[in-house]
Amino acid sequence: WFGPSCNTACYHGTTAGQLCVCDPHYALPDCSRRCNGFSPETRLSCSGHGLCNDGASGDGACSCTVGWQGANCSLACPGRGPSGQVCGGHGSCLADATCRCTTSPSEG
Repeated sequence: WFGPSCNTACYHGTTAGQLCVCDPHYALPDCSRRCNGFSPETRLSCSGHGLCNDGASGDGACSCTVGWQGANCSLACPGRGPSGQVCGGHGSCLADATCRCTTSPSEG
């Protein structure tokens, strides 16, 4: 329990005075939200393809690494080349992991 009146549960963390300090991969002031895409087997959040906004001030949302999309970073952008470029290097990856192609060869 934590808080000014000691009446708030600390779900996945430890109390430190009037604060709840979240375990890794948990968020919100009471540590009640598990990060998106968390896998108990691998102990990774965001499907292993991003960083979770965890901790008491976090919201459990993922920031995906380049080449991955979706709320839990599980959607691979197509056309990934050897240098890590997505969409064959001729477009950008959208939130639904589809490509928006450039309109002409001079654009990339």
